[in-house]
Amino acid sequence: MLEQAYTLRWNGRTPEQIVLYPINFNRGNWIQIGLCYPKRTVFKIMSDINQRSSGRVHSVKRYKAASSFNILQKNPEKSLYYFDSNAGILFIILQAKHVRKGHSYCSKYGCERVKILSHVISGETSDCMRKGHFVKHTSEPSHLLTLTRRVAAPCSHCGAPQVAITSDPQRTYIRIQIQSQSTGDIQNGHKFSFIKVNDDVFWSEKAGLLFVTIDACSGDILSRQYFDTAHGLQVADSIANYIQSTIRERSITLVCSRGDFGWALNYVSSSFLRLGAAKPIKLFREGSFAMLGFKGRLKPAWIKIQSHSVGQLAASLQHYVPLKLSEYGCPGKVKENRRDLKLFQDLTSSN
Repeated sequence: MLEQAYTLRWNGRTPEQIVLYPINFNRGNWIQIGLCYPKRTVFKIMSDINQRSSGRVHSVKRYKAASSFNILQKNPEKSLYYFDSNAGILFIILQAKHVRKGHSYCSKYGCERVKILSHVISGETSDCMRKGHFVKHTSEPSHLLTLTRRVAAPCSHCGAPQVAITSDPQRTYIRIQIQSQSTGDIQNGHKFSFIKVNDDVFWSEKAGLLFVTIDACSGDILSRQYFDTAHGLQVADSIANYIQSTIRERSITLVCSRGDFGWALNYVSSSFLRLGAAKPIKLFREGSFAMLGFKGRLKPAWIKIQSHSVGQLAASLQHYVPLKLSEYGCPGKVKENRRDLKLFQDLTSSN
């Protein structure tokens, strides 16, 4: 969304070069961006216009450092940046300076862009979000907003308003979202983990693992099961038995974690092989874990697993999962709703 503030942090090493494009921006459109960097980073920031057809680059300008965050906000049209070295955040306002050419992505002069080159001291990492420094800059003019927090609950206004775009319109999909929380996330105020299936939300308010299983043929929700991992090896055996004996064949299986869960589950991490994992999963104490799995004879390509250690972003998955595929082994002949074929028949019959 335009005229909003966004935060970028890196799940790994900080990149030395970033290129920002105000794609599809009309002249004057802007967003404010805060990028996390180690506190002793040195920057060289340039803007230019790239004519992609010819490869010509022109209108090169060098950004200057603003003396304060307020100076940056009061002068969004100028080539300025502000680096808060105490918090480790580089602030920049990305604004289109030229009129867009018709419905093209860029202006008639070419594509505007901003290049950020950074020199990072070896061994330093960025941690501006994890330590909560980003809330410091909250007193801004009315035309700018403070940096947004990470969404920790289902967002009813996010994403496209329609179902998955596919070359096989006869297929039926379910929309899933999995959001886990590490111990650090909980300490920073993110209270809930959740699993969302279409419009149904299943919350997890206690430390442990939450499983939700779905019939891959009908799309019906079969079960919801929570495991309190405070009981150690006993709950680890219960989880292994649940995966092996209770979860039905042809079940889409969703798993989210909350808080400290990992130490006992490492004894039974091989149980997740039954849900499509390629190898035993390494689980991290006080980290986070999310899985989109399948119990059946095959391993669909859409199987996804995230297991994050302390300090990484919380494990999170979003996906559209196809239903009623013949590969799942659904009983009986799966009747396909061929909307494309029906449209073709309607067109030919009208002629």
